[in-house]
Amino acid sequence: MGGKPSQISIHTSEKSADFINSTKKETDITSYNESIISESEEAEESANNPFLNEKFKEKYIRLYEDTRYECRSSLDANFKWTKQEQRRITWKLDLTVTLMACFFFVSLNMDRGNLAQAVSDNMLKDLKMTTNDYNTGNTIFYVCFLAAELPSQLISKRLGAD
Repeated sequence: MGGKPSQISIHTSEKSADFINSTKKETDITSYNESIISESEEAEESANNPFLNEKFKEKYIRLYEDTRYECRSSLDANFKWTKQEQRRITWKLDLTVTLMACFFFVSLNMDRGNLAQAVSDNMLKDLKMTTNDYNTGNTIFYVCFLAAELPSQLISKRLGAD
């Protein structure tokens, strides 16, 4: 009877040793997986941020200074961001720019649409105009609009978007 308890305790200690070893293996695997994930995140981050490459960074900093790039004062080549931050800012910019562009195009086309509807409702007859007069007016408008587009873009480029 004295031999059985020692066998039980040996058997129990073997099970606990197996459990400890399996837990240690799982911990090792987890830490290995975490290191792989962090390495892949770093590789992905460097793919998204080309300025992490020193040669590339120095080349473009020099290029921005030599060409007097308009936003060179805002360049921070050491700035790092996460994938989540990039997604958030990209979404915010896309939403803002898209909504503004939609608003401007709707307002730009609103007068054209209203004028076309008015023409279809006998506006020319009410104003004692011919179709040629209306077409001449549209031609003058579009020529002036397109002629003003280039200088306005150049002024916008010169002043900057800020």
